[in-house]
Amino acid sequence: MKQLKNVKKKVLNKETANKKVKPFNKNTDNTTNETPNIILVNITMEDFMREREEMAKKNLYMDAKYKCKDCIKRFIYKEIYNEHMKLHLESNGKYMCEICKQRMDSVEKLARHKKKHLIRYKCQECGIIRNNQSTIKDHYTSVHNKQNVPYQCPDCSREFLTNGALRRHKYYRHKKNRITCDICLKSYVTKYYLRTHIQLQHSGDNQWQESRCKYKCEECGKAFSSPSQLKHHMIKHSDTRSFYCVECNKTFKTEISLNQHLKRLPHVKYSELP
Repeated sequence: MKQLKNVKKKVLNKETANKKVKPFNKNTDNTTNETPNIILVNITMEDFMREREEMAKKNLYMDAKYKCKDCIKRFIYKEIYNEHMKLHLESNGKYMCEICKQRMDSVEKLARHKKKHLIRYKCQECGIIRNNQSTIKDHYTSVHNKQNVPYQCPDCSREFLTNGALRRHKYYRHKKNRITCDICLKSYVTKYYLRTHIQLQHSGDNQWQESRCKYKCEECGKAFSSPSQLKHHMIKHSDTRSFYCVECNKTFKTEISLNQHLKRLPHVKYSELP
């Protein structure tokens, strides 16, 4: 795409330029005459380490079956995980990145690798930032340049560049028979993910329970780590059904239950819901 060939570079509020990147003027609100769609942003090491800490706390990472603790990456498939872990083997080279422990066979490769840790790509249109340029390109095409997107989700109208991306989206976002956690009402696409979630969030030794689960249900004695989890749990003990289907008049205790009902039955086209 012609617009995406122009990449603007921003480094700690200072102007920089090289052979492939045009300089920009601070007085023009970080824009050029051609208004490029991707901004190249260099972050500090402090920002990067803070990102790693936040990523390590996310449920998607914590609940993952396969994950690299050095790179803070999660994997769905064992084969891909095993391929990734080969990057940390000593046989790859004697030069090791002190951040992620990946190994290279030359100083030049190590230097290029370390630079990638501190580079982010920002969408000019909406400001979303990612650490992968192709991800931002896909985002721009699917969100801001929809006429070039061939695959559309029939449930929510989101658009994707590839059929594989559409299939993954439908599996994780619109799978009908999701499994719901009885404690906090979060839902998962497989029993494994639910079981891992329960083990990490709702179980453990007594010391963990006492330190993390300070909010106790007076009805059944179950304890939770946050007021919101306790509030969700208390719905189970209530007879109030505040949500109902206007088509068949069935009532539900939670909005999640209502939405699951609407997704399963044919009398409502879910993509048309507000």
